[in-house]
Amino acid sequence: MLMFVPYFIFSLIFRSFLTFLFLVFNFVPFIRSRLVFERKNFFDVQEKYLEGEGQACACFLVSSEGELEQVLPLIEEYLNDKKKVEIVFTSESVEKKVLRFALDHPNLIFYKRLPLISFFPVPVLYFQSPWVFIKAKVIFFCRYDFYPELLTLGLFSKKLVLISGTLKNKKSTGAKAIFYRYFFSLFEKIYVTSDADFKKFKLLVDEKKLVLFDFRVSRILNRKEYARVKFQNIGIENFLLSMQADNGRKMIIGSGWESDLHLFANEETRKFLKKEQIALYFFPHKIKDENLINRVRTIFQSDFALISGLEELKHAKFESGFKIYYFDVAGILVEAYQYFSVAYIGGGFERSIHSVLEPYISGANIITGPKIYRSTEWDLINGDLIDPGGQVVVTSAELTRELSRRFLEPSNIKPSKNRLELLKWNGDQVKTHYLALQSFFKF
Repeated sequence: MLMFVPYFIFSLIFRSFLTFLFLVFNFVPFIRSRLVFERKNFFDVQEKYLEGEGQACACFLVSSEGELEQVLPLIEEYLNDKKKVEIVFTSESVEKKVLRFALDHPNLIFYKRLPLISFFPVPVLYFQSPWVFIKAKVIFFCRYDFYPELLTLGLFSKKLVLISGTLKNKKSTGAKAIFYRYFFSLFEKIYVTSDADFKKFKLLVDEKKLVLFDFRVSRILNRKEYARVKFQNIGIENFLLSMQADNGRKMIIGSGWESDLHLFANEETRKFLKKEQIALYFFPHKIKDENLINRVRTIFQSDFALISGLEELKHAKFESGFKIYYFDVAGILVEAYQYFSVAYIGGGFERSIHSVLEPYISGANIITGPKIYRSTEWDLINGDLIDPGGQVVVTSAELTRELSRRFLEPSNIKPSKNRLELLKWNGDQVKTHYLALQSFFKF
């Protein structure tokens, strides 16, 4: 218990001081909007949960929608057993999904927005304390949200578990090794998603704490399996039929940015795509981005087709041959990946690439830009060094060469042994890990 004391003191003094500082500067637009966001906690009606018998078995701390996706398979195991869970989230981007999820599971989910700038050890006035509103005995951290007041929960007889833990790009030698050894000793279990991370963590903590497993694989497989049902429910059967009837001369660009376009804007690359009659299906990272839409339209001109929203997608026609279809549509990218053998994933010319695990598990060969160093998923899909799941390109010449290899010499592209191993991390394995956790914490 003593190992949590430094974080407790830090939260008690420094974090409380920061809260008052934020209140003084609440005229700053960012601070004001964040306070409004956090104060929504006081107006959410969740009496049914509060009046119900028994407390939550587990609390899940997530920052973004991507992190929620990582832990959803585990959350669903609790819900299937009719056990209550708490979800504490950091960002506005995931709010809508959490609220909808709670509505779908009445009396089983209790949610809160994490008070980053309204934290106080005691909940008075508009101050909030996770020390009070988090009641579950087991706290699941997902990747990043290591705020001191959350780590301090260990002082309140809570058990901490880390999901998708990583030491990627972190040196664990010298003084840092001492800190990491102390820091990660706070967790009862640490789930890592790659062999590389498993080996690094093994130098710092007892190997019995470590588990090599990625819960997201099960989630991706589930969305892939029910893609047909989803497409039918939202009325885009024609899109489904066109994908199934296609001759394979197509590639998908997932989570595309304007910075990715220089690879496709090159005249030689466009000549290759036209000659080989390869269609591009472009899914932007941000929908309703008029600048990006206009930029793609300018590059491809008459070969550009905009599909703006589900209504247009319901009636859209997809022809064989070279064309770029721009999907200004949210919520179908993960389901669409399985119909493509080649996927270019955006973000590699921004801060970091987006999810490469989703298209990889769905069966696509991955091409992306150079910013791969922050992605643990990149390590995971390239677990087989002889047959890597992804290829980095920096120039349009490299992209053309890679596309030529994949479309003109497909027999040389072998099924990935690594992908077959990851497919074993399915729903049955999630159930196994869930039961192991219940046994470990004696639920």
